[in-house]
Amino acid sequence: MFSSNPGSDAVLHLSLASISFTSANYFSLDGAISRWKFTVLRQYQHFLNKTTPHMLNRWIGSLTIACIYVLHFYIVSYSLGIYMLNLLIASFTLRLIPKFKNSTTVPLSPPRAPMSSIPSFAASMSSSSGIQSRLV
Repeated sequence: MFSSNPGSDAVLHLSLASISFTSANYFSLDGAISRWKFTVLRQYQHFLNKTTPHMLNRWIGSLTIACIYVLHFYIVSYSLGIYMLNLLIASFTLRLIPKFKNSTTVPLSPPRAPMSSIPSFAASMSSSSGIQSRLV
């Protein structure tokens, strides 16, 4: 689709077979998408042509982007671990069920067995959805 002319300094040439700008195609959705794609690819190629001689700056930029990615990964993974630990603690912690409404009355219902504050199914589903949202 793209070729560079050896006589000019890596100038972008578009073959007319790949994108046609006829009047019927110009106003259609496919024509708009192909014009947008052509514009984006032309700007990207222009950026590549301007940055090719600056090798050190490109490597510094790449390392900066890599550091930002690692920092983001660390923060998100750390917060996911805290969330899952919170769910685990909540599933093992017993919910307090008051025996009496006030100290002078008798209970209205018989005492029940203590329950966890979050059922294990809900905790496992929440942790699974947290991991899945991290992977996306």
